[in-house]
Amino acid sequence: MNLAAPTMLWLAAGFVPALVILYFLKLRRRPQEISSTLLWKRAIEDLQANAPFQKLRRNILLLLQLLILAGLIVALAQPESRDETSISGNHVILIDRSASMLARDSQGRSRLDRAKRDAIALVESLKESGLLSADGAEQAMVIAFDVSADVVSTFTSDKAALRRAIESIQPTHAPSGLDEAVKLARAHAPIKRIEDTRGGQPGAIETTLQVGVGTIHVFSDGALPDAPRVLTGVEDEVIYHRVGEDDPVNLAITALRADRGYEDPALLSLFVGLQSTAPSPREVDLEVRINGEMRAYSVPVTALSQSSESGEDARAPGSGSASIQIEYPESALVDVRLVGSALADDALAVDNRGWLVVPPARRLAVAMVTPGNPFLSDWLATLRFSRFEVLTPSEFEDAAADGSSSEFDVFLLDRTLPANGELPPGRYLTLGAVPALGAVVTGTSQSARFVDWSRSHPALRSVNIESVLIAESPIVEFDKDAGVTSIADTNVGPGILEIFAPEVRAIAVVFDPLKSTWPFDVSFPVFVASAINSLGNEAAAGALARQLRPGDVLNDRLPSGATETRITVPDTAGQPIGATTTLTPNADGRVVFGPIDRLGLYKVRWRGDMAAGDVPDGSRSARFFAANLLDTRESDIQPAPSLELAARTVRAEGGRAGVIRRYWPWFVLAALAVILLEWWVYNRKVHV
Repeated sequence: MNLAAPTMLWLAAGFVPALVILYFLKLRRRPQEISSTLLWKRAIEDLQANAPFQKLRRNILLLLQLLILAGLIVALAQPESRDETSISGNHVILIDRSASMLARDSQGRSRLDRAKRDAIALVESLKESGLLSADGAEQAMVIAFDVSADVVSTFTSDKAALRRAIESIQPTHAPSGLDEAVKLARAHAPIKRIEDTRGGQPGAIETTLQVGVGTIHVFSDGALPDAPRVLTGVEDEVIYHRVGEDDPVNLAITALRADRGYEDPALLSLFVGLQSTAPSPREVDLEVRINGEMRAYSVPVTALSQSSESGEDARAPGSGSASIQIEYPESALVDVRLVGSALADDALAVDNRGWLVVPPARRLAVAMVTPGNPFLSDWLATLRFSRFEVLTPSEFEDAAADGSSSEFDVFLLDRTLPANGELPPGRYLTLGAVPALGAVVTGTSQSARFVDWSRSHPALRSVNIESVLIAESPIVEFDKDAGVTSIADTNVGPGILEIFAPEVRAIAVVFDPLKSTWPFDVSFPVFVASAINSLGNEAAAGALARQLRPGDVLNDRLPSGATETRITVPDTAGQPIGATTTLTPNADGRVVFGPIDRLGLYKVRWRGDMAAGDVPDGSRSARFFAANLLDTRESDIQPAPSLELAARTVRAEGGRAGVIRRYWPWFVLAALAVILLEWWVYNRKVHV
């Protein structure tokens, strides 16, 4: 225990001898004649008690008054105790508002409510300023975070303002991340100014230096995948307030996908992946609504498994899946949800639903741009495309210039690129050409062969290219930060690249297939068909732009000339009938909205033309977007025992670790109780 205002203790202690001296003082009496000597005995006793140098007699009133004075003196000194991890000064309160914080405990309270309650208790325990306090009042700021972070209250010592800020925090459906919140907190660290004393002329400020922000309190369940890269200041103290009960049960949808058949686009395939933290296997009821038409399925889900390896506990949630195939050529809004008695003890409801936007069945329009390749063009003409044309490089550039290239879903560029090196917006499969979108050719190798490839990629899922021999292959270097990845590697470098750009999606074979044995292998036509199908289905469905996660920004391009554009957000049931906001498209038709903070269907409506996958909505055109959580980490809601940060490990300290406990109110109450006792004793002596 320590004293917040030790100076007050010594100043107030001076009242103790003053009280005792009052009992030594003589009374000033005036002469008074009396009718009897019977009162002399009491008068002599009174005179003896007021003798200044005579020993005090035992007096219960003096003892009680000393106790009252001692209690008030100690209360004025503000005794308090602090946990070992608590330090004085500034406090940063980080409150996790992500989807997992909506999990409920056995009393039905959400983790966010518990975190807010504990954070308010921390605020109430902060030291306040006093007239004779050794230090000033402690300040705190409040930051709410999920995958992003917002300052809810800047540094202040106003406890009422801090309480209001904490109570105003609302949950989101986004996954969680700590890095942005800590960076935001460190941006508010105090600035230390350093003066330039060179030349013997102090006073000019040389630079500024940020010092530690103070004590960082993290109120979270620990589902923070980016924690290992979080850097805190050396001077900062980090306290992890672990929120949530141990071993909660949660069943969740963690994967959701829709595909249309290549040979028969009317065949719709749905895949649903489930995750469970239940200790025993379960049979989960699955409802699938396609444009409101319901289908029911039963899905077995395995149990949570736990083991101890290298002295550490390892846990693996159970899993289950369902693959559904139906004939459905029309466009569809798919609503998938978990229902039934298996969810009786489910702690988190937000991950029990998912949505998909499925475009209508249609065949692809494909154009091949080549200086001449009859073998490949004749074979592509036999495939079941809605439209197939062969263009020369000059015809392709003319189509790109007049905008008619948008009539095709996919372009196959055979050993050719536009003269300026830039690809117009669209989807491309390039053979023997490397688009200048983050990839650079640095040399040439005389021979090469494939050594590894992504077997899960849609374009390579059904092929084996191990036996392909390449006579001549460019050596390519690429920048991963520019949206370029290698999906097939040769012994001299990347062999097949996947490129993502704001307006372009491309799969690029860096070498000329005619200078290899690949055209004579059955894997070549399978690869070409699969790559075109993968690119074309994304173009038709708008999969890259219309499948979102909370925390993402909705970013899409509407047909040119779109006017009166509005977006409707989902209601609590996930349907696009919530609040409506007006959007203003850019000159190229691009609209931006977000970040997305709720799960469900978002609907964008406008006046103007429709593109692939759009639907009529009265007198307007409409486009739907689906926001899903689909996060295995966020749905595994077991609270983490510690936070593994970049430079330190922070163990959980419990819900109220590091708070300050003040005892002065108890001393005040004790003093009041003694005052009542002293009043009772005094009145009893007077009347007896």
